Amino acid sequence: MVVGGYGDVGSRICLALAEYFPGDVIAAGRSLEKAEKFSMQTNGKVHSRQLNVTDNWEDHDLSQVEIIVMSLELPSSDFAQYCLQAGMHYIDTTASYRLISAIKGLHGLAIENRVTAIVSVGLDPGISNLLVKQCCLGMDEVTKAEINLLFGLGEEHGDGSIEWILNNLQNDYELSIDGLTTKVRSFQDGREVMFPSDLESHTAYNFNFSDQYVLSDTLGIPNVRTRMCFESSMTTGFLAALARIRFFKLLKYAIVRKSLKFILRNLKMGTDVYSIKVSVCSNTNGAKVFRHGAILGNCEAQATAEVAALAVRRLIGSKPESGVFHIEELFEPRDILCHIKGAKLYGDAILN
Repeated sequence: MVVGGYGDVGSRICLALAEYFPGDVIAAGRSLEKAEKFSMQTNGKVHSRQLNVTDNWEDHDLSQVEIIVMSLELPSSDFAQYCLQAGMHYIDTTASYRLISAIKGLHGLAIENRVTAIVSVGLDPGISNLLVKQCCLGMDEVTKAEINLLFGLGEEHGDGSIEWILNNLQNDYELSIDGLTTKVRSFQDGREVMFPSDLESHTAYNFNFSDQYVLSDTLGIPNVRTRMCFESSMTTGFLAALARIRFFKLLKYAIVRKSLKFILRNLKMGTDVYSIKVSVCSNTNGAKVFRHGAILGNCEAQATAEVAALAVRRLIGSKPESGVFHIEELFEPRDILCHIKGAKLYGDAILN
């Protein structure tokens, strides 16, 4: 069952799963009408179900559901807890570190009920985590990882994604760098990054992606930094200029937030390209060794759907350990990275 299954990402997850499990996929959401309409478009390969996960979900019979894929942004981990207690496997595509941490806190519950939950499932976190892990394989004492993301502005984004961006533009955040807590401001501290293919060089800036916190724990890397930019250098530079004058503090005012949200929702510029480039550094035999890897594709919503669908297929095709895991803790990177449709991988560490 894909919750939010008729939305942009959710519908793509359903379609990807229906290729392998036709008739066994359910698109669920608050609107039964929308779910049924989407089901009809799939010629019955995807079934429909009404489910409101923010209110009275206990009233719904989910006894026949084996795996829940969550493609909505939830306010808490309560529904995830309910699923694990009921004996259902659970996969969540959220990018929110707060929610990811809350779900990770259910590890003991998942073990007790012999089920598996997977978080950090998507583009970032998700693909970024796997790229870093692949680059780290065979390296001694990895000391630093840098993750850089590029997004085109030709793809539509839902209200949840835009709200997440605005929240992280508005607020500073803290990272542990080499054991010291450092305060970081979004869209500052730019670095020139050479992305693959004809994307060439772009200036990428700090942004509060959850992989910076996660990879310090799962891979033991003491210094992880994630930056982002847009395909449009003009847009990236404009946001960086606004960050320098602390404009995003004004997002606490409704009129400012509403106006910027409107602009971001209607801004269409360039293509729907996405790219992630990672670099890791280790001390190997007393010398600094660097490895790089990258991925290039189109439509980040489709990339998230591909990763979620692959996670479901791997979950069904194996007997994973019970508990709550980040994607890189459960799967080998190439088992996911090499099967993302339409994406191209770069770097010897990734390809070999």
